[in-house]
Amino acid sequence: MKKEYTVTVRMLSSMHINAGSAPDSKRIVVKENGAPYIPATLFKGLVREKMSVLLSTFDPDNTAMAERFFGSEGYNRSHVIFDDLLTEQEYVYETRCNVSISRYSRKNNDQALVFSENVSCFDKSGDALIFSGDITLYLNEGMKKYEPYFIEAVKMIDSVGSGKSRGLGLAEVSISEKAC
Repeated sequence: MKKEYTVTVRMLSSMHINAGSAPDSKRIVVKENGAPYIPATLFKGLVREKMSVLLSTFDPDNTAMAERFFGSEGYNRSHVIFDDLLTEQEYVYETRCNVSISRYSRKNNDQALVFSENVSCFDKSGDALIFSGDITLYLNEGMKKYEPYFIEAVKMIDSVGSGKSRGLGLAEVSISEKAC
């Protein structure tokens, strides 16, 4: 059985999904054709993590069901296909400055400021920035009763990207089934 869903991510704070560094050492966000997006692989990993938590909490005898949904090593393919989450709004970039911390001494590195490009949580007109995309789910008989776990796992996502400790990437996620 094939089911299709639309996922909407409404940003509550600025977002940074690291795509490396620019020549000026500024950390930049992932972009597709110059526009920011949420990669399907990142979002799939978040959903898989949340679903694993739900299964281990409410159905510990079937924790391997997450592998049936999302695939695993060998020939166990994924039954879930995610699209990249894109925005149609006019986005705004902002730059944040942080101090580099040594992970060994846990002190700031001398003369080491780090600049990061972030996507503002507001578009150019001041409305909340929204990313959306589709999910296709292929269910067999043994997987049908776990569909509510999958839907709840999507709804449980509360942050996207890096920098959660700095207040980046906070989000509100909703999912709705598409009419066939």
